[in-house]
Amino acid sequence: MKRKEFTPEQKREYYTGLRAQWSQAKALSATDEIGAVYAQLAEMGLGDISLYNVSLIFMQAQALGLDGLPYLDFKTYDGWKGAGFQVKRGEKSPVFSLTWIGQKSEDGEEVADGARWPKMTHLFHTSQVEAMVVYGCDIATGEELK
Repeated sequence: MKRKEFTPEQKREYYTGLRAQWSQAKALSATDEIGAVYAQLAEMGLGDISLYNVSLIFMQAQALGLDGLPYLDFKTYDGWKGAGFQVKRGEKSPVFSLTWIGQKSEDGEEVADGARWPKMTHLFHTSQVEAMVVYGCDIATGEELK
């Protein structure tokens, strides 16, 4: 069933579940393990990303037994495509990140004390992609294929 077809009770349950996972991620973000992951990402020039999303992605990856760093080994479909990779046919996104969207006023500005709800972004793991080949050249490595 698609989210738009949810009954009001199902929507409440769905958003309650997302908020619970977000709360777990916030609690996990205070640990040394997440601090080390975030520091490693910052060294790679990714220090402007959400600590809580790093924690949320890391938490889901561990539960699924997937290795890797958030934002490097987990990307959106378009993120992988832009990096020269194609998500393998039939693969489903095992991990998600959240962006909190705020209520907007009539002029399009976000209301400071307005309601906020999560927008889910689906992410694919590095094991679910393969390098794209264009004109006999591997885009990811630049090597000519024989």
